Amino acid sequence: SRATLTLISSMLRSWGYEAVAVEDPLDALALFEAGEAPFDTVLTDIQMPSMATQTSLSGRALIGPGENVAVGGFIIDGDTPVKVLLRGLGPSLAEAGIDRPLSDPTLTLYAGQQPILANDDWQEAANAAEIAALAHAPQYAKEAAILTELPPGTYTVHLRNADGTNGVGIVAVDRP
Repeated sequence: SRATLTLISSMLRSWGYEAVAVEDPLDALALFEAGEAPFDTVLTDIQMPSMATQTSLSGRALIGPGENVAVGGFIIDGDTPVKVLLRGLGPSLAEAGIDRPLSDPTLTLYAGQQPILANDDWQEAANAAEIAALAHAPQYAKEAAILTELPPGTYTVHLRNADGTNGVGIVAVDRP
C-alpha cells in the first residue's frame, strides 16, 4: 500500500539512504534502466510466487558489479519435488533490441542462505544434453542454466555477470 511504501521510505531516509516510493516495481525498473534512478535497490511488496501454480516466471534487471545482482524467488509447495529450469540470459537479449545485455551471465541457486547449485556457461553443465533437449534451452553458450529437481521449499536465484561489468539480464524459472 502507499502508506507502507511511505513508512519504509521514511525509515530508510532516517538511516541515510535515498528512497523513492513507487507503487509499481516496473516504474522503478524504468527509472533504473534510464539511468535516472537515485537508488540501487528496489523493495517491493509482492508475495513470492509458488511454482505449484506457475509454469514460468522471469524478471529483467540491470546488473552491476559487486552485490548489484538480480534476485528472483520462488516457492515449491506440496510434498512432491518439482523439476525446474533456471536460466540466466544476456547475449540473446541483443537480438530483442535490449541495449547493454550481460555478456556472460552466471546463476547461483540458494535454499535459504545456503548456495546449492551454480552455473556459468550452460553447455558445461553435467546435464547439458538434457538442457539442450528442452524447448527453453538458452540460445548462447555464454548464457547460464541449471536443470534440477527441488524438494518443497523456498528458493532464490542470483544472476550476475561473470566479468563483473554492468548489463541487462533476465533470470527465468521454468517448469519444463
